[in-house]
Amino acid sequence: MIQFSRFRSRFQVFAVLTAAYVICHGLTAWGVTPVQQRFLPELTVFASLVYLPHGVRVLSVWLFGWKAVLPLAAGAFLSELIFTAANVRQLMQPVLLESIAVGAVSSLAAFEVFRLLGRNLHAGQARRMAWKGLLAVGALASVFNSIGQSVVFSGLIFPGDQLPVMAVYAAGDLIGLALLVIVAKGAVLYLLGKLFKLKGRDRWLFTLSLAQAGEFGFVLLAFAVQINVLPTDLSEKLLLVIALTMLITPLLFILYDQISKRMRDSGPSFKPDEINEEGPVIIAGIGRFGQIVNRLVQHSGFKTVVLDHDMQTIQLMRRFGFKGFLGDPTRPELLKAAGLMKARVLVVALDDKDKATMLVSYARRQRPDLHIVVRAYDRNHVFQLFRAGADDIVRETFDSSLRAGRYVLENVGLSGFEAAEAEQTFYAHDRHALRQLAEVWDPNIPPSENAAYVARSRELEKELEAALLNRASEDKRKSA
Repeated sequence: MIQFSRFRSRFQVFAVLTAAYVICHGLTAWGVTPVQQRFLPELTVFASLVYLPHGVRVLSVWLFGWKAVLPLAAGAFLSELIFTAANVRQLMQPVLLESIAVGAVSSLAAFEVFRLLGRNLHAGQARRMAWKGLLAVGALASVFNSIGQSVVFSGLIFPGDQLPVMAVYAAGDLIGLALLVIVAKGAVLYLLGKLFKLKGRDRWLFTLSLAQAGEFGFVLLAFAVQINVLPTDLSEKLLLVIALTMLITPLLFILYDQISKRMRDSGPSFKPDEINEEGPVIIAGIGRFGQIVNRLVQHSGFKTVVLDHDMQTIQLMRRFGFKGFLGDPTRPELLKAAGLMKARVLVVALDDKDKATMLVSYARRQRPDLHIVVRAYDRNHVFQLFRAGADDIVRETFDSSLRAGRYVLENVGLSGFEAAEAEQTFYAHDRHALRQLAEVWDPNIPPSENAAYVARSRELEKELEAALLNRASEDKRKSA
C-alpha cells in the first residue's frame, strides 16, 4: 500500500510538470511565435524570443532536482508533437531528441554548477524561494541551453545565422524566466495577502506592485561581483533579468487597473448580529427608500424587523432611536431568523438590483402567500421583479416624478383638481402599460431592439395621449 502511494505521488508530480511545460509551450507557440515569425522568420524555426517553459524548467528542478528531468523531457516531446508543424518537425527530426535532452538538463546543470561552487539552491524541505539565486541559476541555464541548442542545430543552421540563433535562445530563456519569476512571486504575494486578510483591490495591488525582482537586486549583484562570488558576464545577465521584471511592472499596473474596474468595492468584514426578534413586516435595506417605509409603518403601530449589511447605516439608525440588525438580507438563515416564515409583508429596498431580484425570487419560493413590496431601479427591473414574484413594485423615482409633473401643470394654467386628475390618469395608464409590456418583454433582447416591445410601447403612448385629452375635455365640460 505504501509503495502504491509513493507511485501515485510520483505519477502526480510527473503529470503536473509535464502539463505545466506543455501549457507554457502552447502559450509561447500561440502568443509569441506568430509575432516573431513576421520579423525573424529564419530564426523562428529554431528559437523563441520569449520562451516560458524555461521558467518551468528552473522551478521544477528547484523543487524536485534530477527527478524533474524526465517529466520535462516528456513535456518537451509532447509540445513538439502538438504545437510544431509537421514540415518543421521533419526538418528537425534528426536532432529532435538531442534538442529535448539539452533543454531538459540545462537547468539541472546550472544548479549543479552552483552546488560545486558551494551554493546549494535547491528548495529543500522549507520550500523557501531565494529569488536572486533562482535568477542566477536561470541565467546560467539559459547560457547552457543557448550554447547546447546551437551545437545541436549546427548542421541545420546556416553559418551566418548561428550567432543570432544563440542570441534568440538566450533572450527567449531570459524573458521567459523573468515572466515566470513574476508569476511565481506574485502567487506567493497573493497568498500572503490572503493570509493577512487583504481584500479585493488591496490584495491585487499588493500582489502586482511587488511582483518584480526589485531594485535592491542591482546592489546585491554589484556586491557579489565585487567580492568575486559571481563572474561579471553572469551578473550582467542577471541584471538584464531584473531589469526585464521591472520593465514589465507598468504592464502589471495596467492589468491591475483592468481588474479593479471589474471589481466591486468590498466593505469591511463584519459579524452579523444575532436576530432575536420577529415581526409582521421585514424590511431588507434601510437606505433613503427603506427608512421612509420603516418610519411610516412603525409610527402607525406595526412592528418591523430591519436588516441591512451596512454598518454605518445601522449605527446611524440606532443613534436616532430606530432598531436594526446588521447582516446580509439575502442570506436565508438571517431571513428565517427575522421571521420570514411568519411575516405578512416583506419590503425589499436593496440598492443592488440583482440581489433584490434574487431575494424576491427566494422569498416567493419559500412563502407563496407572502406579500412582497419591492423598490425597482427602472422599467426593465420592474419586469424582472414581476417575473420573480413581487406583488407591489415601486419605481424609486416614479412617484416623485409624477408629483413634480403635477406641480408643473398647476403652474401652467390647470387648477389643482385638474392637475391631480391628470396625475391619476397617467398613474393608472402607466400601471396598465407595464402589464401589457411585460407580456412582450424579453430579458435577452434590449427593449430598443425588441420589435414587439417597441410597437406596443408606441400604441400605449397614443392611448395615454388620448386618455389625457379626454380627461381635459371632460374637466372643461364640467367646469362650463
